[in-house]
Amino acid sequence: MNRTPINFRIVRYLLTSALVLPPIWAGLQANVLANCTSSASNCGSKTDNAACTETNRTPYDLYADTQTAHKVKLSWEVCQKSNFYQVSWNLVGGAPTMVQVNDANTLNWTLTRVRDEAKFTFKVRGCNTHPNAEPECTPWTELTVKTPDWD
Repeated sequence: MNRTPINFRIVRYLLTSALVLPPIWAGLQANVLANCTSSASNCGSKTDNAACTETNRTPYDLYADTQTAHKVKLSWEVCQKSNFYQVSWNLVGGAPTMVQVNDANTLNWTLTRVRDEAKFTFKVRGCNTHPNAEPECTPWTELTVKTPDWD
């Protein structure tokens, strides 16, 4: 009788991959993304941006992480980096507030002291500075987020 030896490392890897990892990935995806609607963004679907070109600096794929209580971490992707990013936010129907993210490598920003079940509109755009001139900015990319009941 001929026996083929079983490589237990391969079996262990296959079992781990098939049984353990899918529930972990599903749980992470379900908890990280906020309840959101989008315009000009994919709101968490994280697909490749077909509009990526050498000159396109417009932020895309905005998504909101609401896993940490009373915080909304807004993140985005870019094809080409800008010198800085402007983030605007407001409660739906309220006046907007704007901040500037001065690090070209930082593609996220966090709003703190957020109340439960609040509906926000977030906007992000990339800007490049020019000597003796106003910054040149991309169009805004927008995302609407409803925060969970953290309490």
